Amino acid sequence: MTLHKTSSQIKNLKETYLTLRTEMANLGNQKLSLEISVLKSILNCKLPISTVTFEKMRPSNIFKDFETPLVLQKVPPLPNLGDFTNEVSEPDMLDKLLPGWQIRYQKKLQNAHTRFEEYEIKYAKFMKDREIKLAPFHEKYEKEKQEFETEVKKRNEDINNFIADYNTGNPDAVCFLIKETLNASQYPQEFPHKFRAVYLQKSKELVIDYELPNKDIVPIIGEYRYVKTKDAIEEKPRKKTEISEIYSEVISSICLRSIAETFETDQKNIIQMVAFNGFVHTIDPATGKDIRPYLISIRTSREKFTEINLNKIDKRACLRNLGAQVSPQPSEMQPIKPVVDFNMVDKRFVEESKIFQI
Repeated sequence: MTLHKTSSQIKNLKETYLTLRTEMANLGNQKLSLEISVLKSILNCKLPISTVTFEKMRPSNIFKDFETPLVLQKVPPLPNLGDFTNEVSEPDMLDKLLPGWQIRYQKKLQNAHTRFEEYEIKYAKFMKDREIKLAPFHEKYEKEKQEFETEVKKRNEDINNFIADYNTGNPDAVCFLIKETLNASQYPQEFPHKFRAVYLQKSKELVIDYELPNKDIVPIIGEYRYVKTKDAIEEKPRKKTEISEIYSEVISSICLRSIAETFETDQKNIIQMVAFNGFVHTIDPATGKDIRPYLISIRTSREKFTEINLNKIDKRACLRNLGAQVSPQPSEMQPIKPVVDFNMVDKRFVEESKIFQI
């Protein structure tokens, strides 16, 4: 009976172990699935319209109220004559039968008045001493409040100036707004999220040089499988064609999303043309030197781009229709020539605007 029970327990332990190992493989696959899902949803996760505006850049916080130091918070009750006279009981019928009751009663009332006046003096002294002790705290608070209000006023004046400059197409103001927008756009932590931009006022064109993530952001493992006979969780590599497909979709999504966020933020329609160049920092396997090949480049007008429904497009077909240059093998870092070379932009235009770099 004991042997039978032991065998049953061993069997149950083995089954539990096998279940746990299978679940570990399944959890790994769920993680992989989530990572791929995030990469494929980049375009759909663009900023909502009007997420970044000059008005939203205004300070919204209010300066804190004055807080009395803990040691000075305790304050005695306000002087109140009634608190003292109420301690004196009204004479009852028995009291009034004794001679001199009125004198005794008046004397008690007078004592109450005297104690009240003494308390008033003590209270006034306490509050005066307290105010003296509070004075440096109030002084510090008022100084900090003044500094805060001065900073808020300056910030609002800067925003007003930016709005006025932006409305006239000032390159610095336009670039500042776009910089804030692209910087606010959320991507997976592994993405570089670095770019530089310049606005050419005469042609109303914004040129963006954007660092793309490397192909390493695509998981090279395609699937985890628990092999019972080996008691091992084996990794099935993801197909190179699938890695290339996913990576190509990622860089296409970043390109389209950045252009969409640019046009949507620019609600005054100051920018009429956007040139987007996407590059990566990598190492040339032939030389071992650092290189930065461009993998995608596009130049499109507001009129043409805003006709696109990004929720229904095929990214590859969309980019082809917009005349984009896309690397035929982005996962192999095969370079393309940018439609607009950021470094070769006419210097007289670049002087109109600082190159905003993040």
